[in-house]
Order: sequence, then C-alpha cells, then structure tokens
Amino acid sequence: MKMTWLGRKYLRWALTAVLLVIGGAAVAVLMMRSNVETSASGNDCDVVERLGREWITTVQSVKASVEAGERSDLLAAADREQAMSEKLRAAANSVSTPGFKEQFNKWADGAALSAQIQRGSIDRSHKEELPADLQAQMHQAAVMTDEASGALLAACPNVREKLKG
Repeated sequence: MKMTWLGRKYLRWALTAVLLVIGGAAVAVLMMRSNVETSASGNDCDVVERLGREWITTVQSVKASVEAGERSDLLAAADREQAMSEKLRAAANSVSTPGFKEQFNKWADGAALSAQIQRGSIDRSHKEELPADLQAQMHQAAVMTDEASGALLAACPNVREKLKG
C-alpha cells in the first residue's frame, strides 16, 4: 500500500504533535519537580523526617492493635490514626513550601479517612466481607497517604535514606 503525499503529510504532523505533547509534558514534570525540590527548605524536610518516623511508629502500632482484634484495641488504633492526622494537618500549617502544605493536608486527609473507616468497622465481624463502598474508601485512604508521603520523600531524598535506617 502506497501512502499518498497528503497521507504522509498528515502522518508527519500527527507524529510531530504527539512528540511535542510528550516532550512538553516531560519538561513540565521536570520543572515542577525541580521547583519543589529546590524550594524545599531544610526545615521543611526536617518536618517530613519527624512525621515520617511518627507515621512508621503509628502504622506499626495500629497493625498490632488490629491484629489483636479486641474492640478496645480497634478503638485505640482509630484514635492513633486520628491523632496522626491532626499532627499532619498541623505540619501543613508549619511548613513554608506550598507544595509541602498540599501534600501534608492530603496525607492528613488519608489518615483521617482511615480512622473513620476503622471506627465504622469496629462492630463488623472479621469474617464478614467489607461492602464495596468501604473497600473503595480504604483504597482511597491508602492511595492518598502513599501519594502524599511519596511526594514529600521525593522532595527530600535524604529523608528516605534516614527513615530506612
């Protein structure tokens, strides 16, 4: 099949447009990431490190409480998640980098949603499958906390290493 002159011209324009869009998107992402990283103050990354450590401790504590499975343990786990959400929200108000404020608030929203789901599920049997809407909310909470903490760690690469150790 032989391509006509008009077909080749259209194909060239289409490929050029696709490459320009991809290239433009890549440049925009790199510029945004560079802007967040270069505007992050050392103090803001210190806040990320402190709350990252607290988050790890909270998650371990909540996991142990959930595994114990007693109603009082589950309520305590929800309370710890809610307290962590409040600390994250306070951190959002203490940092100077706008992108950090946004990510701390997103992380706080995810932790608060997780606490809410935990409280709402306390009287539910562990053998009973969660309804689809609660499963979707749990997924949403996990995604929010993962994306927000990941963005903050990406902006403070030294913190990731400190938290591993």
